[in-house]
Amino acid sequence: MINAAIFRKTARDHRWHLAIALLAAFTFPFVFLRALASMQLDMVVQMMKVPFVSQLVSILGGLDSGVFNFTGFAAFSFVHPLILAVSWAIITMPITRVLTGEIENGTADLLLTLPVSRFTVYTSSTAFIFLICPLLPLGEWLGLWIGSYTVDLPEPIDFAVLLPIVVNAAAMLFAITGIASLVSAASERRGKAAGVLFGILIVSFLLNWLVRVWPESAPIARLSILRYFRPFVLIADGGLDYSDLATLLSLGIVTWIAGAVIFTRKDIHAA
Repeated sequence: MINAAIFRKTARDHRWHLAIALLAAFTFPFVFLRALASMQLDMVVQMMKVPFVSQLVSILGGLDSGVFNFTGFAAFSFVHPLILAVSWAIITMPITRVLTGEIENGTADLLLTLPVSRFTVYTSSTAFIFLICPLLPLGEWLGLWIGSYTVDLPEPIDFAVLLPIVVNAAAMLFAITGIASLVSAASERRGKAAGVLFGILIVSFLLNWLVRVWPESAPIARLSILRYFRPFVLIADGGLDYSDLATLLSLGIVTWIAGAVIFTRKDIHAA
């Protein structure tokens, strides 16, 4: 059950954060594509073969060889560290603000005196964040699509091939939202909750890097969220990896439910 007033308050409190994140999600691929169009395809391919660049693309894109065409290069904008950082930040800020910030500020007792259940407070607060999950990758796809009409590309970009990446990215953010809900529900300090969340995300990135330099760590790397978000693999395979999608969605649902159980049962100290 979702309370419209709490949902609107959460959306209103973070509308500018969302607007900035959507602007960044749209603008970065647009600028990235224009920069890419100014380079010759052969030059880009040679740059991608530089060991450091190749390893970074492998870590982020999930495919050792990469995809050496403009559709593949455009897909890299979905996993650029800047876009990932913005996406993760816009998810962690609202959740830690509502679920943990109210407790830290001593105003949670006032919020919970409303004629709604704790579960309704939890669902209403997190519903806004789940709404963000598809909006950000859609903004990135739209930035690429509009950007393609403003530049002359040596070859066309197949935007239908990029749509599975949008779905996979939304599922990745869905999983992070579930984890953020659990961590925030279990915390009483916003700074601590944000620190734990970013720690989890950084570890995910490092595990993705570790498996590239130490293949024997593959079983451990399965704990990385980014292990199940591999844009280049989707392009190479020509569609969604339903196993990865199911893993991300299941992780988001299970952690969100766990967060709901904790939030509805925890002792919250009054101001």
